[in-house]
Amino acid sequence: MLYHVPDIPQALRQFQRVLVPEGRVLAITNARDSLPLIKSLYNDMLNAFGYPSMVSPVGTFCVDNAMAILGNVFSEVKETLLTNSLVFHERTPIIRYISSMFNYMSIPNDPRLYDEMLSWLEIEAEQRLQQYGGVWTDPKQVGIYVASSK
Repeated sequence: MLYHVPDIPQALRQFQRVLVPEGRVLAITNARDSLPLIKSLYNDMLNAFGYPSMVSPVGTFCVDNAMAILGNVFSEVKETLLTNSLVFHERTPIIRYISSMFNYMSIPNDPRLYDEMLSWLEIEAEQRLQQYGGVWTDPKQVGIYVASSK
């Protein structure tokens, strides 16, 4: 979750400072372009209700830049990439996944608005699921990084 940290290089320097000799830092993050179908659905929902699209915070620390960011602090960084997908056969997990992000969206904390958005999502997620032949496959890539200073 380093992409939520305001000053990632400073945080990494502190990690390095407190590591025991031979210690390592484990960092896991997503690729910037992971879950394009989920992102499209939640941004369409936000736009339908007159709110701006949500920009994912993952861009500040993601598969696309993690090696460089970690390499600026640690002398050794090993990367393992996992490419997979979230696969859904029904709308409920899709709706739950998106609704878990409501607090991070630029929308009012309003239970009535949340209920309206959930109703919109029920219809739209079902329609999209049917468009995909009943199998929603949303690609994602995860990077696992082990960093140390030797």
